[in-house]
Amino acid sequence: MPIGACPLREVMTLDSKQLMKFLAVVDHGSLGRAAQALNITQPALTRSVKELEAYLGVQLFLRQSTGMSLTKYGEMLERQARIVQTQLDHALDNIRALKSLEQTIVRVGVVSSASVVLLPDALSRMTSNYKNISFSVIEALEDDLTARLVNGDVDVAVAFRLPEGEDIERVATGFTHLGGTIVASSDHPFRGCPPVSLREVREKAWVLPPSGTRVRQEVADFFLANDLEPPVPRVETRSNLLMQTLVLHSNFITWFPQILLVSKEISIYPLVIKEDCKPQLRSFSIYRRKEKMLSSAATRLLYELKAELENR
Repeated sequence: MPIGACPLREVMTLDSKQLMKFLAVVDHGSLGRAAQALNITQPALTRSVKELEAYLGVQLFLRQSTGMSLTKYGEMLERQARIVQTQLDHALDNIRALKSLEQTIVRVGVVSSASVVLLPDALSRMTSNYKNISFSVIEALEDDLTARLVNGDVDVAVAFRLPEGEDIERVATGFTHLGGTIVASSDHPFRGCPPVSLREVREKAWVLPPSGTRVRQEVADFFLANDLEPPVPRVETRSNLLMQTLVLHSNFITWFPQILLVSKEISIYPLVIKEDCKPQLRSFSIYRRKEKMLSSAATRLLYELKAELENR
């Protein structure tokens, strides 16, 4: 009987474990590799595939010396099995979230400037209004925040630009402000000089986040827009504290959010550059994971952060 013609009562007898094993063979291309990934014996997996084919009355795989490939029936089953797998994953996520609708710990991820500019007031209101809610805050670069949001390690993230798509959605975007700029300590040799050229600045000791991060790309774009290769940092680190310490006490130069330079607690200053450099602009955005039900506490924080963006 063709797959599409199976009565509902027969379709319902299909085991989700059988579909998982079927998809494992599809993904790994061979019974041996799939069995290893599933941590079962190859004969047991072979028996499961044969039972599935016997039940459906069709051949799902072509057995070849190079591995397993799908027949037209197998391709049809794969499409449906992927849908079932995705729906099951979403159902499990929602059940877990439903169980924790009253969770009292909200996990939020932020870039460094958001942790100073946006988060304090929102957290202050939340802790005043909701005595049973506490917060776990992770400050990180955007690539790390992306991974944490996808993996469910944070409920909400505040950043400048995370990759939107299948897993992540943007909830709100806030005010536009100046991006990063080149900074040094108050006693850096360049601070007492007339305006310096980008070429001179480029050759000094830099501390920056690693390659592949958004900050590093901003620096590269800035220098390339002025027909110069970006600086090669002497120190790479994800630690904002280490970067600021090296700038303050070791005459390093770095790239720093201009929105934080208004703080009296930060004793670093922008360098005066000879070139007429076009300023970079950026906006804070709030992100959440798609298809994941937020706890009531996390939803409240989301509203507070949105209000914070709208009021600036």
